[in-house]
Amino acid sequence: MDTKTHNKAVVNGFKFYLQIEKGLSENTIVNYLMDLNEFFEYHMKKVEDFGEEDIIDFFATLQQMGIQNSSIARKRSSLKSFFEYLSDEDEDVIIDFNKIPSIKYKRQFPDVLTIREIFRLLDNIPVDTALGMRNKAIFELMYACGLRVSEAMDMTIHDIYWDERIIRVLGKGDKQRIVPIAEKSLGFIKIYLDADLKMRALRRFEDQKENSDVDLNSVTAAIASRDQADSSRTQAPLLKATDAILIDSTNDNIETVCQRIIDLYENLDK
Repeated sequence: MDTKTHNKAVVNGFKFYLQIEKGLSENTIVNYLMDLNEFFEYHMKKVEDFGEEDIIDFFATLQQMGIQNSSIARKRSSLKSFFEYLSDEDEDVIIDFNKIPSIKYKRQFPDVLTIREIFRLLDNIPVDTALGMRNKAIFELMYACGLRVSEAMDMTIHDIYWDERIIRVLGKGDKQRIVPIAEKSLGFIKIYLDADLKMRALRRFEDQKENSDVDLNSVTAAIASRDQADSSRTQAPLLKATDAILIDSTNDNIETVCQRIIDLYENLDK
């Protein structure tokens, strides 16, 4: 087996280890593999033949090329994890990273908004459109719970526990955590979900109204009557029920669908 094929096979084993045993995110794994491939392209030799001097030489070359120390430090971390993995797997590779100088670099903290700036941002999000209501709910959620953008985007209605006022968040490496959420933030989410529910129902009716004599005003009135409902009402069952009606009624005429939606809303008061 040639050197390139051999090293690729070893790296594939490391990739499997990162995915299954370490549970790292896909982006993190990609960065690990990029660092390793760059190192292997610099030194065309088998993994078992590497020594500390090869890694030191690699880092020195990167510094001469003007690569930032923060990037080199990340590559050092990737290589260290890789060779520690090989050692744990009883591979005939021994690299003592105590003999490889650590890479010092100045940590730069990102600029952040002040509390006053955050409040000004939240207070100036327009809520006169569906898009605005959605954005308001997202920003309130992210600020109240300290979420990353990706974490907020991955959330579903099933991750919100309304009565307990907590949410379930899927973070990096598919790790879950439970986070409390403020009642005000929950309120904005409920407002958006309620508006989105109405829009989806009415959009379905609008698509079919040209072929129907049904009075859509009765549907609109039935849905609008929910605006004054108790704000603490759990949204998930209502969303599920309406979705089920819309999905199951694909072949029904508009009158049947309208009546089922109207019955659903009117029965909530009973």
